[in-house]
Amino acid sequence: MEKLLCFLMITAMILTTTLCAVNADNGMSEWAAAEIEEAVELGIVAEDLQKDYQKNITREEFAVTAMMFVAYQNNMDFGDMQYLYINGGSLSKVSEDEITMFDDLADSEYGNYIITAAAMGIVKGKGNNLFDPFSPITREEAAVMLSRVYTMYASDKPAPESEVADIADSDSVSDWARDSVKKVYALNIMQGMPNGTFAPKNPYTREQCYATFVRLCKKAGIKSRYHGDNLCFWSYDELLARVKGQVNYDDIYHCENDFCSVEVGFASAFFSGRSGFWIVYKNGGRKDLMGQFGKISPYKFNKESFKFSDDGKSLYCSWSNMTDGIEEKREYRIDLEKATLKKINR
Repeated sequence: MEKLLCFLMITAMILTTTLCAVNADNGMSEWAAAEIEEAVELGIVAEDLQKDYQKNITREEFAVTAMMFVAYQNNMDFGDMQYLYINGGSLSKVSEDEITMFDDLADSEYGNYIITAAAMGIVKGKGNNLFDPFSPITREEAAVMLSRVYTMYASDKPAPESEVADIADSDSVSDWARDSVKKVYALNIMQGMPNGTFAPKNPYTREQCYATFVRLCKKAGIKSRYHGDNLCFWSYDELLARVKGQVNYDDIYHCENDFCSVEVGFASAFFSGRSGFWIVYKNGGRKDLMGQFGKISPYKFNKESFKFSDDGKSLYCSWSNMTDGIEEKREYRIDLEKATLKKINR
């Protein structure tokens, strides 16, 4: 028994050491590891920001994360959501006058994220039509912006009350941030530092940002897709009609169950770049899988091959092409919930 206990203790020490090394390699603190992993799994962390987690987050990086979170809530890819929100014609949620084109975004890779976050009222400029995208943000600035996101999805249930005076350094919180700090602290979206302070003027880091968005999603008592709420800006009928009308398809194959509709737009070979393989969800949102298939001609999908799995959460289909008398055939299984596909051999 003693040998077994000794072995288990050594194994645990090795695993702990390995975990710490992994966290160190990724640049994340141990306290943040689980929440960062969940944030990545939820799809609210941009791929090129999945590193240097203890680095101070910039204003543009916060805008990106906020928009990834809102896209998650809508069950849509950001680009698709952003297009409909701003350029969607009858489906647009803002007028041209409500869109701010900041003058200092030329060097930013995330201009569309910033413009959309500003249109939603989550971020604001610094004056003189400037956004200052590369500057870090403080913890109290983060509290204000997180509070705006909270307000977008607040349920009818009142937020719990808390006093900023409960924080050891409450006198350091700026007047303009006091209500927001009070709210995010009471909701446990942002937590104090180990010494009991809030450190409102301290920089806000990437890992702190990702952790707070996970808490906002899971624990804040808001309406959340995580809890099964339909929070898409557009109805199922609106998204379905837009799929059918937004591209000049030669033909559309439609199949449907209680979970979703699948709309495959068969453009001609000349217009194959305009084709689409859309999943439109009954509980809100849509995804286009066409890019995941690679460079194949979508009009060569076999319509007769489309078949839902028994649980309705997967779809099977096949594609074939004849070249010099030789037939190439591919079969796919589509995970409708995750909007991913896998090539299979059946």
